[in-house]
Amino acid sequence: VNFRVKLNGNEAEVAAANAAVVDEVTRDGRLWISLTQVNGRSVMRMMVISYLTGEEQLRELQETLVTAAANIRSAAAR
Repeated sequence: VNFRVKLNGNEAEVAAANAAVVDEVTRDGRLWISLTQVNGRSVMRMMVISYLTGEEQLRELQETLVTAAANIRSAAAR
């Protein structure tokens, strides 16, 4: 699954925000997402490869992503 930070900015600003979210989400090593490009646009990528992954892990990732994106958008607004 590919996704991006929702940000009213140019592509460079969105790419920087995406990178910041990836850094924040993966910092402690519990969750993993990656940063890549699709059609020249920065995206974050999440891929489930373990059959042990369940709703609880996906919910945790979603909550962590939402918090990280909010922190990044808040910092950008300052």
